[in-house]
Amino acid sequence: MARADDYNSLGAIGELLRKNSDMKTLKDIGSEGANKTEKLLRLKELESSSHVCLLRRINNFDCYFFENEIFLLLGDFMNAMRTSHLRLAALEQEKADENVQKLVDKQTRETKTILDDFLRLNTQLEMKQKVELEIKHLSGKLQVMELKLVYCSVSVSVFVYENSCLVQLQSLQSLPGTASCRTHIGVKKLGELDPSVFLSLCKRKFPAADAEAESASLCSKWQNEIENPEWQPFKVIIVDGKASEVLKEDDRKLRELKELGKEPYAAVTKALLELKDSNGSRKDPFTELWNYDECRKANMVEGVRFALKLCNDYYLVCCNSEPSVSLTLCMTNDSFFPLLLEILKMRQLGQQNTQRVVEENRKLRYDIQDMVDALDARNKQIKESEHDKKNLEQEKLIRWAIAFI
Repeated sequence: MARADDYNSLGAIGELLRKNSDMKTLKDIGSEGANKTEKLLRLKELESSSHVCLLRRINNFDCYFFENEIFLLLGDFMNAMRTSHLRLAALEQEKADENVQKLVDKQTRETKTILDDFLRLNTQLEMKQKVELEIKHLSGKLQVMELKLVYCSVSVSVFVYENSCLVQLQSLQSLPGTASCRTHIGVKKLGELDPSVFLSLCKRKFPAADAEAESASLCSKWQNEIENPEWQPFKVIIVDGKASEVLKEDDRKLRELKELGKEPYAAVTKALLELKDSNGSRKDPFTELWNYDECRKANMVEGVRFALKLCNDYYLVCCNSEPSVSLTLCMTNDSFFPLLLEILKMRQLGQQNTQRVVEENRKLRYDIQDMVDALDARNKQIKESEHDKKNLEQEKLIRWAIAFI
């Protein structure tokens, strides 16, 4: 700091001061110092406020940076989680694809197995239907053969019966006046039970006072059963190519009868067989000319011979009598007129039976022909139905295979 004299001096100092500085008073210098101080304070305040703002900005930047770091880390974490989820989803998708492929393969194998089984069962069904159809054809042929066999048997029976009737008539026409037959011929009521059989049974099982009543009740009961047209305890069997009827051993009434005893069973079955063998179309007892010695039905020749033998015996006994007396004695015999009536009735019945058998034979021929035609039509219908069924099954199989594909 120079004085005013130094500044205004003519020397080198004054000249230097004048060139390089301004002249100021102390007051100016003091006011200038105060201004500088004030400026410095302001600068310090400004610096302090700037520093505070800078610190605040730095703190804000730090917060922003931390938040950004957090956001970046969170984004990285989210990206990692997303990547993990995507990888897990990809693994699950691969596993699901593998499972789906396995299921598809399994379903394909099962479907192939089912299709093979279906084809195999369809083949077996066709074979079974073919066998059943063949069985039906063979059954139809067997029925036709049985009907033809029955027809032949009936035809042979009719032929034999007609020949026997013809032989009997010829024998009757050539019958001599006397006969030497020794058989005992009489009239028997076929299909009628013997009450003595049931009486002996009831005497063994019941007291003497109740035996007759029980016997009459049992005899009447089984006689009604024999005459019942709905009871037919017979079955048809074929022996050596011939159809014959025999008793059914498992019939309920026959089993009940067998429990009573052997004698009632034998009597009832004998009556049934007598009615069946003599005339199968009727169930009521009827009289018949009978050969008691041989236990069979007598023919007209035997009846006439026996009647002539009775006349001859009476004639020999009464040889000393007049012919009218011997004839009267012969006619008064109780067996003579029934025998003659039975012989005449038997002859008439034989003619009726011959005519009936011929009619039945003719009717049987028509029935057999109708049955053969019906069987042929039935076989044709079965073939058509089997063919339609086979076509329907094949069409279903083709549709199912197309739907599956």
